[in-house]
Amino acid sequence: MKLSKHLRFIAYEIFSNYCRYDEDYQGWWLEIENVPETDLQRLASSIYLENPDYAFEATSVENDSFDNNMVPSLITYLMNSTNKDNEIEFKKEWLSGMTSYAMPIIKKLLNEARDDYNHEEAA
Repeated sequence: MKLSKHLRFIAYEIFSNYCRYDEDYQGWWLEIENVPETDLQRLASSIYLENPDYAFEATSVENDSFDNNMVPSLITYLMNSTNKDNEIEFKKEWLSGMTSYAMPIIKKLLNEARDDYNHEEAA
């Protein structure tokens, strides 16, 4: 998987915006739950943009959310595409499903950003 400088920059930016100093850890730490979904979605979309095969995989049965949430919301939306609630639910489920599938890569990038940030702060 391609993890470019651009992806690392986005992860570093996210980390530096939302990290907090942890006395027990003796360094800067990030609770991913404190990162706004829009920032995680931006990082996920950048991962998919640079790795189209991974994006295709995320929109298949390889993604647990695909059968359980993404396809049902798509079908509901297509059955009545003028219903705004259906549209909102469709977008929510697809954003959530795609972001959650990229979460292992997101966490890896954020952990690398944490290490870089702490190294820079220690210097």
